[in-house]
Amino acid sequence: MGLLARGRAFAWSLVAFASTTLAATPARGDSKSVADELFREGKRLLESGHVDDACPKLAESMKSDPALGTLLYLGACHEKQGLTASAFAEFSSASEWARRTNRSDRLQFAERHKAALEPKLSTLLIHAAMTAGIEVRVDDGAFASTLIGSPLPLDPGEHKIEAKAPGHVSWSTSITVPPDHAAVTVTVPPLEPERIAAAGGDAPEETTEPEEEQAPTPPSSTPPSGAAPPESRVLLWSAAGLGSAGILVGTVLGVMTFSARDSARSECPNNQCVPGGLDEIARARTYATLSTVAFGAGLAGAITTGYLLIRGGSHTSRDPAATARFPTLVPTISTRQAGLSLLGRFE
Repeated sequence: MGLLARGRAFAWSLVAFASTTLAATPARGDSKSVADELFREGKRLLESGHVDDACPKLAESMKSDPALGTLLYLGACHEKQGLTASAFAEFSSASEWARRTNRSDRLQFAERHKAALEPKLSTLLIHAAMTAGIEVRVDDGAFASTLIGSPLPLDPGEHKIEAKAPGHVSWSTSITVPPDHAAVTVTVPPLEPERIAAAGGDAPEETTEPEEEQAPTPPSSTPPSGAAPPESRVLLWSAAGLGSAGILVGTVLGVMTFSARDSARSECPNNQCVPGGLDEIARARTYATLSTVAFGAGLAGAITTGYLLIRGGSHTSRDPAATARFPTLVPTISTRQAGLSLLGRFE
């Protein structure tokens, strides 16, 4: 099919209503008078150079009362506007009309203008990935599916292309057609099914099986890492208490021993004791003995505490904060006494 034949088919699909559908509609008397007035006004505007104002008048006259002369003037008006495809379609329709009615003069006029417009026609070529049930529209006008894949005349300027099919999401795009025999190609992609579009690509909900309940783990009797066994703690604190008590008692008795000796010396000057002086000497000896025993017990407790601390250190954490919990022995020395002090923090 040549371009002229395709243009003729396109012309019939766009404006054949001017000579068929509208012509078959009985015109009322008032419609004809209105159409005549619009035609005269449109013709006057066209001849005076007011093309943009003339074309709507002629188109409305053609709609109210189709006439071959009106169609020829409308084609001439669109030709002056640069709407080459519309003018070509109108002259094609007028040519068919004149041939059927044996109007040779008007047939020659229409054919001459068609021949002048054909080299200037810009075309649109539509490709569609899917053709089954698809409907393509150009500027809201129905587009025959049989014309898909064939270049068709289209007016220069902006145009909207829309494609739709049952059960699919419609697709549309806008194009700009240049003048003077330009060729524009549009490819309609595969239309997306409606069910997929409605889903919105949401991922299916994840189903997670309930986790099995685990039986609670019974508390372990083994002390945690870094902690001393309970028996060791009892022994440690017992030894520390014994050492602290022994040193404390020994220190007190030592002080009392020194006090009793000083009293005995004052009571027994030059080794001659006044009544009661011998008692102070005996008391001083008793205090000294008890102080020695107490210090011995305290020293044993201190040694045991130190041993337990050293042995427990191998089982405890090296964290300084952990070692600060155990008691610490600190020696104390003065001019009158000597001893050990037990320092610690109880938690």
